[in-house]
Amino acid sequence: RIGSFCSQELADTAWAFATAGRGDKELFDAMAKAAAANIGSFSAQELSDTVWAFVKIGRNDDGLFNSVATAATAHIGSFSSQDLCNTAWAFVNAERVFPAREVLLAAIASEAREREILSLKVSDRVSSSGIEARCAHLVLSLVPAASMNRYLMGFELNIVIEVVRSG
Repeated sequence: RIGSFCSQELADTAWAFATAGRGDKELFDAMAKAAAANIGSFSAQELSDTVWAFVKIGRNDDGLFNSVATAATAHIGSFSSQDLCNTAWAFVNAERVFPAREVLLAAIASEAREREILSLKVSDRVSSSGIEARCAHLVLSLVPAASMNRYLMGFELNIVIEVVRSG
């Protein structure tokens, strides 16, 4: 049945299950396959929500993430500030490094600079309790004027929580 879902249904289902902490392997494998096959129909928010959900439950699907990164990079101008932030959060936390990821993160940083976004807010539904210290240099290099607070002897970070426009 998942194979017949439209992009919004896939994104909403992934988000709902991840929010509930329910990372059923078979379900998420089926959603990854269906989403990757139809990635061109996903809106910016659907791309963001989908990749966020997979990372939130600890499911790293290289095929899906590569597809999302490529599609997101191609349409980065249609992303809201919130979509930019949530997508950056997901790809920084994904624990996978592949060329499309680095290109996407560079595109997010470029788009943030172009819009004069000085910081990005992590959505209330995204846990902003911390990003491991090993990701700090990446986050700080990608988000213009980013700041951080160190906790637990420097092992976790809390990224800036507001979208601020210069002006």
